[in-house]
Amino acid sequence: MDNALLQQLITAQQTTIELLQRQLSGREEPRVKPRAAAHAILPRLSKEDDIEAFLMTFERTATLEEWPPTEWASALAPLLTGVAQEAYFDLDSREAADYGRLKTEILSRYQLTARDRAVKFHQWTYMADQPVRAQIFALIRLMKQWLEPGKGVGHVIETLVVDKILRELPSDLKRVVGQTNPLSADDIAQAVETYRSTGELLKEDKKERKDSANPVPRLAPARPPPKPPNPLRRWEKSSPTQQGRCFKCQSPDHYASQCPSKDESMVTESSLPIPTHPGSRGHDQHCWLTEIAPAPEIPVRVEGQDVVAILDS
Repeated sequence: MDNALLQQLITAQQTTIELLQRQLSGREEPRVKPRAAAHAILPRLSKEDDIEAFLMTFERTATLEEWPPTEWASALAPLLTGVAQEAYFDLDSREAADYGRLKTEILSRYQLTARDRAVKFHQWTYMADQPVRAQIFALIRLMKQWLEPGKGVGHVIETLVVDKILRELPSDLKRVVGQTNPLSADDIAQAVETYRSTGELLKEDKKERKDSANPVPRLAPARPPPKPPNPLRRWEKSSPTQQGRCFKCQSPDHYASQCPSKDESMVTESSLPIPTHPGSRGHDQHCWLTEIAPAPEIPVRVEGQDVVAILDS
């Protein structure tokens, strides 16, 4: 019995050991997070590094290490410095967690967008002092980065169409449409239509301001003619001599020029008889004319008082 029991114990122990060995052999090693792994494997970005080469190295490493694409942005962030790091911090948390959006923003800060690559491609010139093979491969790499043939033939065709349209647009449209960074022909069409409609609105607004600055003159309401002054009230304040009386016959019905009386000659010294009273003319106590004909008189009003005025020749 003892031997049999011992044999059972040995068998059970061996079974347990085998089970533990199978469990240990099937256990996965603890997974290292991509953020920590990237910091341990890849160096940080330096001023001398080419940003495109740096990003390509990171992507290839992430692919080989089988890092989940959703964690690429968080793994890349600790490796960024300078302009690339500023691009990361300028994005909000949702965009910064998207590797594709982060990569686009970083490349735009280095002026490496599709539009910039197109400009560089068209500005390419052969340089005799550099190896020809290196220049050719650099041009091919630049064209691939611009056209991105991996996205399909349709993407390549639309990229070329967009480039051609932008190059043929007038200067004003080229500047406005280029600022929208169009990625398709439809984007260009919308930008041009918006520009034209905005221009029409500005013209109408300018015309309205011009019209308001020069308003059409309105007709002033007709005013009644001024009333003529009341002759009676005017003559009430004047002297009797201004009431249209004839100074010859004192008639208020006419003036002196219309007087029916016959004009008489002015009395002169030669036409009057010589006075009969003794004494020299020069020693008369009063005018000798007063003895022959009385001086013509007319009543007038002076300062509110009635007086008699002598008409002088």
